[in-house]
Amino acid sequence: MDTALIQVPSPDQHVNPSMPRTHGDSFINIRDIDSAYMNDRPSISPETAPESDVERRIG
Repeated sequence: MDTALIQVPSPDQHVNPSMPRTHGDSFINIRDIDSAYMNDRPSISPETAPESDVERRIG
């Protein structure tokens, strides 16, 4: 079984405030979605680590 859990904007909307639109080969046809769960949560973003001294000096 091939399974992927991904966050995408709603297929019937062009803009989702929580999911920015991108260009390129990133469009998913609604016929390719077997099951969907809609929610209104912000997109997932990883927490960033604090800058190290070296990173601060580099800028």
